[in-house]
Amino acid sequence: MINPFTNSQQSEKSDEILISQAIEGDRKSLEELILKHQAWIYNIVLRMVFNPHDAEDMTQEVLIKL
Repeated sequence: MINPFTNSQQSEKSDEILISQAIEGDRKSLEELILKHQAWIYNIVLRMVFNPHDAEDMTQEVLIKL
């Protein structure tokens, strides 16, 4: 099974810095924060629903809440 949200690059900035910058309107920081966490959100959801398509949809729903 392939994780569609796998991200090979890791952020140098801490979550606290990224969140602060995103709150101030920095869209790049928000994107970086999403890329940093979407894979583990997807994996948690997949373990709950056992359906990759549903897990993708639910992951997007979680990330929209940001």
